[in-house]
Amino acid sequence: MKKQIRILSLAFLSIGLLFTSCKKKETEPTIEVEDFTATIAENPQEGDFIGTVDATIHDATNIRYSFIPENSEMSQNVNIDPSGNLSVSNPEYFDFEQRYQIVGSAEVIASDDNSNETRASFQITIDITDVYEAPDPSSMSVQQRLDGTETPFDIYTSDNSLLDSLYGKTYNGGLIFYLNTTTGNGMVAYTSSFSPLAWDFNTTGLVATNANSTDVGQGETNTTSIVIVLGTGGNYPARTCRELA
Repeated sequence: MKKQIRILSLAFLSIGLLFTSCKKKETEPTIEVEDFTATIAENPQEGDFIGTVDATIHDATNIRYSFIPENSEMSQNVNIDPSGNLSVSNPEYFDFEQRYQIVGSAEVIASDDNSNETRASFQITIDITDVYEAPDPSSMSVQQRLDGTETPFDIYTSDNSLLDSLYGKTYNGGLIFYLNTTTGNGMVAYTSSFSPLAWDFNTTGLVATNANSTDVGQGETNTTSIVIVLGTGGNYPARTCRELA
């Protein structure tokens, strides 16, 4: 009888060992994460999307991201949510004239229901690109505005009290002396001087040219009429002006 009891005890022990050895080993969360790089134009809006961290995580029920404590500057200006999405939290910080790159470190933390936790750190690099910012016209002179992208008519339209200020300013290789405030057409005077020339180089008497229009803007027509009549046989003001066109 004792021998039978001993055999049964060994059998139960063997079954216990079998169940113990077949118990599944507990698996901790695993993380594979890439360094993050992105480019954003300066002067963004709060909440603008920057990019998403590339991370592969297994066997985790809870995931979160955080900046490394030493990178408080980045944490104050960039937001990172539990899905690894980065966005702008302080637009004023993204100023190309102050900085062209933001560099910092962060980590992803993954945990499971059994309080197992895995951490992995990664580098964050955000490049800031420059955006042309037009200067405030109120702080510029009329000549500075003409040297930029504005036309005389643009300036007049923005403030018609500046009409007189336009005259005598350099534009398109000459000095402004007329602006049609309705059509925007204007005229400039050539800035170089010439040796004195006779109006008509003929020595036998003046020749009628019919260049007699007095309307503003008809100067080119008058000049053409004079050149047609006098020809190119000598130097005279109308021909000189015509060849400048």
